[in-house]
Amino acid sequence: MNRTTAILITTLTGLCCGLPGLGAILFGAVAALAPATSEQVAANPNFSEQVLMGSLFFIIPGILALLIPVVAGIVSFKLIKTQDEPASAGFEEFIPPAP
Repeated sequence: MNRTTAILITTLTGLCCGLPGLGAILFGAVAALAPATSEQVAANPNFSEQVLMGSLFFIIPGILALLIPVVAGIVSFKLIKTQDEPASAGFEEFIPPAP
């Protein structure tokens, strides 16, 4: 794998997984921090717990989706570094002296 492919994989996973994950985290945070009206709380005493649980259903998958591009970038750039090293890994071949 060359460097261009690694950059492309990281960018595509960032766009396809990272941005929706960030949006889900922000949506869950806004839902958790949004003020509830007194009518909603009066009608349902468990309203705040239900809102918090509902927002966690957005925040937790959002965090997992945000980690996908990070892992893809680390793995793809690690593959580049391991392929660039020679197979001998520092050992030189013994060349006998000429007779």
